[in-house]
Amino acid sequence: MDLDPSVNLFLKTRRMCLDARQSGEDHLTEFVAGALVASGAFREAYVAYTLKPRFGELILTGVRTQVSYPGSQPDMELLLRDPQGAELRVLVEHKIDAAESAAAIAEDERTLVGQLERYLAIPDIAGVAYFRRSLREPSAEVLAHPLYVRPARLPHFLWEHIYGLLWECEADSVVVRWLREGFDELGFLPAPEEIGDLYDLDPAARERSRRALEHLLVPTREMLRAAGWSRVWTDQKGNELKAEENPQSAAHRITVTGSNRGPFTIRVVPAESTDPGLLAEVLEKAYVREPALKGCTMVSGDRGGQKVPSVLLEFSSLSAILSGLGGNEIAARLSALVEPAVEAL
Repeated sequence: MDLDPSVNLFLKTRRMCLDARQSGEDHLTEFVAGALVASGAFREAYVAYTLKPRFGELILTGVRTQVSYPGSQPDMELLLRDPQGAELRVLVEHKIDAAESAAAIAEDERTLVGQLERYLAIPDIAGVAYFRRSLREPSAEVLAHPLYVRPARLPHFLWEHIYGLLWECEADSVVVRWLREGFDELGFLPAPEEIGDLYDLDPAARERSRRALEHLLVPTREMLRAAGWSRVWTDQKGNELKAEENPQSAAHRITVTGSNRGPFTIRVVPAESTDPGLLAEVLEKAYVREPALKGCTMVSGDRGGQKVPSVLLEFSSLSAILSGLGGNEIAARLSALVEPAVEAL
């Protein structure tokens, strides 16, 4: 089958799945499996990164998705062979942001058990690996299990861990390039060097990252004050910048949130006299030429202790937006990303 390299089928079919309210995780799984099948270079790099530290040299001989076992259906099953010819099976669970699902087990129908624990109980497997967008520790039982496969010093793999592998191997197959571009869209990228990881497990490293982002948002704070917002502050976490008290604005509050894993967002709570629907139209029009904008939706917000319709602008992740930029360029880019909303209001 001839594939049109100008059309990214990952992005095109993902939108179709989401429009049909189907799982984005299942869609992601199918393309990861497809990339492993399509590219020998990616296949070798993936196995070397995820499995070699635990098992040594392995050859990936097959990939299956959504394989059914009694009470379980792992996202992906890797069929492997070691240098002595022994066959191994490793199961892989893929999540974006969702938690593990829980189900009862036959031995005790009153006890709910998470997916990873159920997979680890499947007979004759060599291991279970787990991928997510951001860190979320599995149960202590999973972490201590001898068959659980994870990277050093982390409770599970992150999607950003294989971004570099996709980049290095994309010339080998258009499917790998589609997946890498999909990772760009979803924000599965390593954290910007100037900021670091806002979700690092080390509290000191996390605090350094939040302080760095707070510093880079200084021009944005100054721009908001110059536009008439008299109360501008950063929350205690350091990754949210808020502005209130501007009687000339159509907004009651603007909240700017930066994340290296989820989307960069601007949330606007309308002033009491402002029509939320009209506000959404004005804001969407203000960003019509901004390629980083991924969506403009109505959400619930708070105004004076009351829930009111508000507008949420979602952009790519900080990692994607700031890729290739240095310190001063980053600060300027962040300010420029917020400015159209401020001017429109």
